[in-house]
Amino acid sequence: MTCSPSGIDSAPLRESVARLVASGDSNGMLTSFVDRLRFRSSIFEPTSDERIAVSLADATIRRDGTELTVSEGSWALIAALAVDGRAVSRDTLCERLWPDMPLESARNALKMCVRRTRQQLGDADAILSVKSTYTLGPGVDVDVQALRALRTAVLRGTAVAAEIAGVEAMFERLKRGRADAFGRWEWFADTERMLQAAMRELGEFLARNALRHADIARTLQIAEFLVGADPLDEAARGVKIEAHLATENRGAAILEYQHYRKLLGEELGVEPSAQLKELLSR
Repeated sequence: MTCSPSGIDSAPLRESVARLVASGDSNGMLTSFVDRLRFRSSIFEPTSDERIAVSLADATIRRDGTELTVSEGSWALIAALAVDGRAVSRDTLCERLWPDMPLESARNALKMCVRRTRQQLGDADAILSVKSTYTLGPGVDVDVQALRALRTAVLRGTAVAAEIAGVEAMFERLKRGRADAFGRWEWFADTERMLQAAMRELGEFLARNALRHADIARTLQIAEFLVGADPLDEAARGVKIEAHLATENRGAAILEYQHYRKLLGEELGVEPSAQLKELLSR
């Protein structure tokens, strides 16, 4: 028995059924219903038991440990969903990803991008759509929550030895950074600032931990990286000064302080903090 769109009283529903029959493309009233059926039907595409790990720290995606290559457009969609951590409305995604495009065109572009991204991730359930919203599926893990937990432990001073390896691994990912495209996404700016702050915090923690264990080479390696990333990072300068003093290289400590003082005066017209100066009087 074949259902004919002409036998449906509702005009919007009749239009949706006619389009589905003609092209296989859902729209209007049928969109959410058909999408849900497609996502959960093994006829459409089998669902993988493998987990997908999204790392915003270094912009990598791994499936069952194997790194995947995805397009810039797919990365934009994944990141836009990852930073919210919850369902994001279709139109919000359109505004973020295609701000200069007419809304209807942007919606069509979003549909294509979602389909392409699922294919690149190899999982039809990697991105779910319900009632004009999109969200990452339950099989997708994002590193943001783990990063927040590490930052909290580091800032509160509650990080234990067992967590050092996790802090080291996250710091190494943060050091690698993200592709230039991430810097062009205005909606990613808050997340980028958070990632940069996390890199400084985790780096300082690791440098001071190395200093406590008299690993001066590791201390200076981390501190110099942090200074290179932000020459005005006073905490990193302080760690360098302490490392030089720990090896009784007072001359190097004084030169580090003087260089920082000069840079700070030229850039901001201010002096280093009293705490930094006091390091040299010990």
